[in-house]
Amino acid sequence: MDLQIDSESRDLGGATFLIFRDFVTRVAKIEELRSVGHQLLIEFQRELGFFGRTPLGKESKVIQTVIKANETRGMKQYVERGCRNAYMNGKNICTINLCEQGLRRHLHEVGLLLDDLRSLSEDSAAKAQAANQNSLRLLEKYFTADSMIEESDFSMGNYQQETEPVIPCTASFIEPSILMRVLFTALKKDFEMQERIILSLGLCSSLEELESYCLMWELRPFIDEDILKHCWKLIPDSAHQNETLKFP
Repeated sequence: MDLQIDSESRDLGGATFLIFRDFVTRVAKIEELRSVGHQLLIEFQRELGFFGRTPLGKESKVIQTVIKANETRGMKQYVERGCRNAYMNGKNICTINLCEQGLRRHLHEVGLLLDDLRSLSEDSAAKAQAANQNSLRLLEKYFTADSMIEESDFSMGNYQQETEPVIPCTASFIEPSILMRVLFTALKKDFEMQERIILSLGLCSSLEELESYCLMWELRPFIDEDILKHCWKLIPDSAHQNETLKFP
């Protein structure tokens, strides 16, 4: 019975490693997508700034002199259009649309990864619960055997040596489960912030508003960088992937 429980504990340890490794791999992918999304948001802000820039100030004497010195047909049409270049305006709008499409695609991809993280977190919690049950079974077996030993045959030293079980360290199962749950919750909040930012974007967005969006995207107020770094450190060498994770 002890061998069976010990084997189950080893299986749980290997499964815990695989779950945690898959979880961290997907977190790394979300990190990559976050950087790409940040660049798209900055590009959106820049192109919208070009599109909404103030027209050429014709009140300036210098500008008036330049216009009079170059009264070509193209210059006249440019001034009549409010000193705007139709080609550049079209290019700005095209780039803005591409950025918006990229950001919405970002939401879709990160949303799918978060679904995976939720599932992995739930699997890890189930493994931690199973590990606790194994420990309880060993303890129950130990104390049951203790109560059945007759007083005449009882020898404290020999008894402890022969029957005291080695209880699996449940911390190796519980800690990754807790880390995954905490990190998933933080990433989900960060995703919800990104979603609100992206869905609010439009041609009417102010540059000040976009500047705040870019800053919040970069700062990530819901993410604890120390937890992220700790997760990276908990991935052991691939040669030990069938062993139970070792946590300090």
